[in-house]
Parts: sequence; structure tokens; C-alpha cells
Amino acid sequence: MTYKAKQLADKAGVHVETLRYYERQGLLLEPSRSDAGYRQYTNEHIEVLIFIKRLKGIGFSLKEIKTLLSLKSHPGESAAAAKALAQDKIKHISQQLIDLEHTKLELQALIDACPGEIGTNEHCPILHESIKPTKGGEQLC
Repeated sequence: MTYKAKQLADKAGVHVETLRYYERQGLLLEPSRSDAGYRQYTNEHIEVLIFIKRLKGIGFSLKEIKTLLSLKSHPGESAAAAKALAQDKIKHISQQLIDLEHTKLELQALIDACPGEIGTNEHCPILHESIKPTKGGEQLC
């Protein structure tokens, strides 16, 4: 069975523009065309789109997904590269969580120091001190 772009996009739960973008990025193989020139997608295209969507949902970039798709196309090879990529992703997510916790603590300190309804905004550190830009955890002056 073949599908037109809109049918494929609907089945995979993506927009047609996303489908075209993935084609341009080399994530999705260009389909064959009908005599009238319409793209004819297959169930394999649906599977790839669902694979991409699932990996995006757990934080992989399109570049990483492209690498994983390449690995997936060689099923007889070792899974070591895929596992290493996933382990690197976990490290990256862990660092993001640390950074977010640090930002949360800075923001909470500003909130705690703000007089809110009992003071004027000229004494509110959210408006006047703000979070100072940092580079590698060091405050820039």
C-alpha cells in the first residue's frame, strides 16, 4: 500500500512540512513517484517517521537520530555505537538537570528577596539585580 504525503503525515502524527523537512535533511528516503508525479510513501516510511518521533520525544537531536538511523540500517552490526550515543545523551541530560537546579536556586533566592506586595518595585531584586550571566558557573562582571 502507498500513501500520499498528507496520508503519511496523518498516520505518523506529524505535519506535512515536518515530513518534507526530514526528507531534505536525509532522515527519510525520498519516495517513488506515481505517473502523475505524486510521492508514494510506504509503510517503511511510516515506521521511520514513528522512530524519529519517538527519539525526538526522548531528547535526541536530528543529527543524533540520523546517526541512529544509519546504525539501524545495518542490523548485523554491533549495538555498541547506539548504546554509546544513548549513554552520551544521558550524561548530557544529567548536566542539564544540574544546570536547571542551579538556575532554580538562583531564581528562588531572587523571589525570596523580593518584598512583593509589602514593598515597592525599586527594592525588588528580580527587576534590579536579575540573574547575572554566567559562563561555566562563574559570574561575569
